[in-house]
Amino acid sequence: MSLPILVLIPFLGAILVSWVGQYGRMLSAYAATGVSFSATLLLVSLTGPAMQGEVMLWKYDWLSVAGLSLSFRLDGLGLLFSLMILAIGLLVILYARYYLSNKDPMGRFY
Repeated sequence: MSLPILVLIPFLGAILVSWVGQYGRMLSAYAATGVSFSATLLLVSLTGPAMQGEVMLWKYDWLSVAGLSLSFRLDGLGLLFSLMILAIGLLVILYARYYLSNKDPMGRFY
């Protein structure tokens, strides 16, 4: 059940960060960092089974008459790339907080 939550965290986080961005630079940076860090923590909790060779699969039959389903899959390679993307994203968030001008809208950037 955690795979769909893992996929939804960045989408819900984008809404949160854009909303919080109107209240200040630091708050939007903290919100973006929190969203990315929470996704990283959830993904790290799934490393045990993936590193043992297990493929985690979540499937929801959407239109079973037409044979359409929504599926999420996580294996070792997917885990590696997901962790790499989240780590690089965290570094970009931290770098952008101190690099961008005070006039730049941080919520829109994140």
